[in-house]
Amino acid sequence: MAGSLRLARHPERARYVLGFAFNTRGSRVALVHVTRGIAAGYWNGIGGRVRKLETYAQAMHRTFLQQAGVLVPGGWQPYAIIESDERRVHIYRCDLLPQYWKAIHTESDEEVRRCSVRALPEGIYQDVAFLIPLGLNPLPTAVARFEYRPL
Repeated sequence: MAGSLRLARHPERARYVLGFAFNTRGSRVALVHVTRGIAAGYWNGIGGRVRKLETYAQAMHRTFLQQAGVLVPGGWQPYAIIESDERRVHIYRCDLLPQYWKAIHTESDEEVRRCSVRALPEGIYQDVAFLIPLGLNPLPTAVARFEYRPL
């Protein structure tokens, strides 16, 4: 199957999504200050756990709406997968038209902020530093896979 990425099946792995919403110029990105889970205390992309019987794409739409108050009209583009023995995270991106970009707001106890991609806030989660530039890559059909193994 040319052009596809084959992933090993790990049914016990926790499934997550992480999304980076950019303005149409790609100069700003929406980030959330996480208060729970593995990224607690850090700025990260917006996302969360995939529910049972929910697809990764459905989870991305749901979590962004819950945390940032916006239903992304054009959909989310997958561009990376991060795996470890415990979890699989599908990484998504989208470009928001000005009316949707301006509508982003905090919907929960986790602050959502529109940040310059050139001046990210202090305390970003470790993967964000490479996931944002990767999400701005002009090759939307490429999907990168990163696998973390125990040290």
